[in-house]
Amino acid sequence: MKSLTNRNAMITGAASGIGRQMAHLFAKEKSNLAIIDINEHALKETVDELSEYQVKVHPYRCDLCSKDEIEETAKRIKDDFGQIDILVNNAGVISGKMIADLSYEEIRRAFDVNLMAVIWMTKQFLPEMMSRNSGHIVNIASGAGFVAAVQMGDYCASKAGSIVFSDALRRELRKKGCKNVKVLVVCPGLIDTGMFEGLKQPWYFPPLKPENVAAKVIEAIKREKALLMLPSSSWVVLFVRLLPVSFQDWVFETMGAGKAMDHFVGRRT
Repeated sequence: MKSLTNRNAMITGAASGIGRQMAHLFAKEKSNLAIIDINEHALKETVDELSEYQVKVHPYRCDLCSKDEIEETAKRIKDDFGQIDILVNNAGVISGKMIADLSYEEIRRAFDVNLMAVIWMTKQFLPEMMSRNSGHIVNIASGAGFVAAVQMGDYCASKAGSIVFSDALRRELRKKGCKNVKVLVVCPGLIDTGMFEGLKQPWYFPPLKPENVAAKVIEAIKREKALLMLPSSSWVVLFVRLLPVSFQDWVFETMGAGKAMDHFVGRRT
C-alpha cells in the first residue's frame, strides 16, 4: 500500500466533520498538512488538536466561492510546502430547499463550493502533479450524486458534476501517460456531522460516523482505489438507476425518501 509518511496533504473543509477527522488520520500517518476552511476559529481549534502529532500544519482561511481567494491560497500553500502530494477536495454545502424556492445566490453557492471549487482547486495543483507524474486527487462527492432527492436538487446536481469531473480527470491522466497521478472519488451516504441535521434517514441507510468514513477514505488512498461508495450496500443505488423511471419514482416514494427532508435544519453555525 502507498505510504503517507512525509507526504504533503491538503484538505478543504478541514475544520469540521470528516475533513477534521481526515486531518487527524493524515497526521497520525506523519503527513504534513495544509488545512483550509472558512471558519477561522474552528481552524485554530483543529491546528491545536493536531499539535500532538508533531507534523507541519498550516491553516488557511479561504472562501471557496471566490476564484481569486482559491488562487491566492494555492499560491501561499506552494510557498509554504513546495508541493502538494495529496489534494482532498472535501468542503461542501447544502441549502435543503425545493428547487422552486432556491434563490440564485443559494444555487450559485452550492455549485461554487461543491463543484467549481473542486475543479479550480484541482487546476492549481494538477500541472505540477502531471509534470512529475506523481500525486493524488481525492474528491468527496456523495451518493446523492447518483440519485436525485427532494429538496436537494442543487446539491445532487453539483455532486453529480463532481463525480463525472473525477471520471473525466482520471481518463485524461491515463491518456497523457500520467499513471502515477491517482484520482479517487468518494460517494458516501448521510454522514452524522450536523450538515444534514433534521433529515430523516431511511432505516436501510443508517447515518455514517465521520471517523469511520475518514478511515475508509485514508485506506482507499493508500490502496489507490478510484471509487469508494459508503456504505457498501449503497451499490444497490446504481442498480435502481437501470430500472424504468416510473419504477424508480415508486421505489423512492415507497421507501419514504420523498419525506426525508421535511424537517431539515442543517448546521446552525
